[in-house]
Amino acid sequence: MSGKLAVKDCRDAREKGTPTTLYDGGGLELRVTGIGAASWIFRYQINGRRRPKGIGSYPEITLGDARRERERLRKLVEAGLDPLEEEKAARSKAAAEDGKPKTWRELFEVWLDLKSKKWRLRTVRQVKLRVEKYIMPVLQDVLIPDINNNLVHKVLDKIWLEKPRQGKEVYMHLSSMCRHAAFKGLLAARPIRCRT
Repeated sequence: MSGKLAVKDCRDAREKGTPTTLYDGGGLELRVTGIGAASWIFRYQINGRRRPKGIGSYPEITLGDARRERERLRKLVEAGLDPLEEEKAARSKAAAEDGKPKTWRELFEVWLDLKSKKWRLRTVRQVKLRVEKYIMPVLQDVLIPDINNNLVHKVLDKIWLEKPRQGKEVYMHLSSMCRHAAFKGLLAARPIRCRT
């Protein structure tokens, strides 16, 4: 499927830098957010729900590349598969094969082992009790990249109201685990930066 856009349209819009969206058809669009800032988005609908899937930045991903990727993604949708879910499953499979921690339970064990080399035995016990009581009931089986603000709030909201001091400690442990995961390349961004 060829589209409506020409390479010149994409280049001119990116160089001009005015925030806009250019439509190529078939769900492919180029979103320009500023001078030199443009990215490809594929919009699709599956199970009655409209979803956007990022393809990559322009000009690193050319118009031709974006069109080929659109066609690949459209075939997934036509087969009843959600491209975002397929990508997530592929990431999880890759994580499972590389020997790194995959779940928050495994991450906690690696993180605690690292921290226990610096902490007194009493501190290790207290931290382990707090994490087991407040964090693990919510996160233990969650894959590391699947953490989100809703899960973080599920862990923290109740404890902050009932036991603020414990809440602060739990927040610090969770934040430290997130930093460790990000440092090890297991997490793209820290889901918690401040209390809300």
